Amino acid sequence: MKGKINKLIRAYIKYENIYQELENSIREVCDFNARLEHNMSDGFTILNEETSNLAPLKCVEGKSKTNKLTEEEHLDWCI
Repeated sequence: MKGKINKLIRAYIKYENIYQELENSIREVCDFNARLEHNMSDGFTILNEETSNLAPLKCVEGKSKTNKLTEEEHLDWCI
């Protein structure tokens, strides 16, 4: 049992690191205060912290530091 518990803890730590890495990348490609969120019904989404609007991760595909996702584009994707 101890081995299974340790395996779960290691997997969770790895998940948290990947989650934080992705959230940092999302913040770099959005021109608004963005945060990565997860909920049971919609899965992973991007939250605009100022408006509380949620959009699917797909909205940042093709975006970069020089071609940022705008608030208006985010709004077009909102759930």
